[in-house]
Amino acid sequence: LICAFLIDITICVYRFLFFVGKTTIQCPEDYRTINSSETNTQCPENYGMTDSLRDLFLGKHNYLRCELAIGNVSNGQTGQMCRKAAKLPAFMYCCDLEKTAYDRAKLCDQFNSTSLEYLSENSWTFVERVDRPSSEAAESAIENWWSELSKLQNGIEQIQNLYYTHAGINSFAKMASDLTTGVGCGVVRCGKSTNVVCHYQTSLTNGVRIYGMGPTCRRCQTGLDSCINNLCPAASDACPAATTETTTAATLSQ
Repeated sequence: LICAFLIDITICVYRFLFFVGKTTIQCPEDYRTINSSETNTQCPENYGMTDSLRDLFLGKHNYLRCELAIGNVSNGQTGQMCRKAAKLPAFMYCCDLEKTAYDRAKLCDQFNSTSLEYLSENSWTFVERVDRPSSEAAESAIENWWSELSKLQNGIEQIQNLYYTHAGINSFAKMASDLTTGVGCGVVRCGKSTNVVCHYQTSLTNGVRIYGMGPTCRRCQTGLDSCINNLCPAASDACPAATTETTTAATLSQ
């Protein structure tokens, strides 16, 4: 149990046991970190981001992927759950992706969502409560991207589980795909707005299966025993070539 004592409240974060080599019905929610000093050791060549914010981005993504892997994500408003994922890897946090995402976010008023040839991007702009903490903006943006599927009346067809650009789940699909392996993000406050941008290392394209379905972790390349918190180990090539990688957070615990 970790506690942070503030002026009028006490915040406690429970540390869950790591579920190594087996699947469970539980995904640890301890991706939030409490740092008294905002360090920048994971991506020291980048500026504007902190290690605790990186941990939150990575941990939140992996927590949601864990939920998907164990079949705990609603398939739209159908009343049914998405099928379990058989080989969903934990994300690696990629410093080079962070740099490109942060550079996009700091465009501020000139920022607009666009399709980049070599990157896959999720973005969210807050125009209300722009003074909210960066951690809150990050978590809210991720939840907004992920919620695309839950808003679909008919959900997605999961016999083949294919991704189509017209399906209205572009942001969700990048986060949920087993072809997505790395992430890097940036948060920039721009006076009258706050931009949150994440870039992903992915080979997901139109008409391709979002993720392989089946018993959780059953098809991990390194075997079922390598499964940690319902996710396969992060891929060795999770980040773009020649990038700097930070801790994998396959455990979801930051």
